[in-house]
Amino acid sequence: ERIYVPSLPQGGLLGRYFPNPDWSGEPALVRIDPQVAFYFHALPLPRPFSVRWSGSVRAEVSGIYRFGTRSVDSSWLEVAGRPLVENPHPEGDVVGSVALEPGWYPVELRYRATGNFSQVYLDWVPPGGERATVPQSALRPGAPSGVEPIASAPPTETARDAPQELGVERW
Repeated sequence: ERIYVPSLPQGGLLGRYFPNPDWSGEPALVRIDPQVAFYFHALPLPRPFSVRWSGSVRAEVSGIYRFGTRSVDSSWLEVAGRPLVENPHPEGDVVGSVALEPGWYPVELRYRATGNFSQVYLDWVPPGGERATVPQSALRPGAPSGVEPIASAPPTETARDAPQELGVERW
């Protein structure tokens, strides 16, 4: 008799789901989410709720990485210890850029769901790539080991449009 045991995915971010809009107290739900790409049809908790995803994101090559959140309600993103995106607008789509060398970097995404619809997406444009949801293979729920360097680069931006000199397309 053979038993098939599928391999478990290795990537994703650790999601802590709080039964309030301010990430306080003990989370009501803790799980590893393979990606942050949610249009919540079945809510994980009654509204209002908040989620804090944390872990690491991997830069494969050196260059400018653009990260963005699309959310209904509000979201905030930090990459490599830097505030990168502040998206407090309902139905907001906000982008920030950072220069990274190859390696793993800490990432934290906070999301607040208070309105009638709940959606949140974590996207990126890696150097030479297209806009896409950050894939599971580039995420892990743990912190990076050691301190990863950040390349000298233009200052982090939080804006809807990146400066053209960054060499990436506008969203």
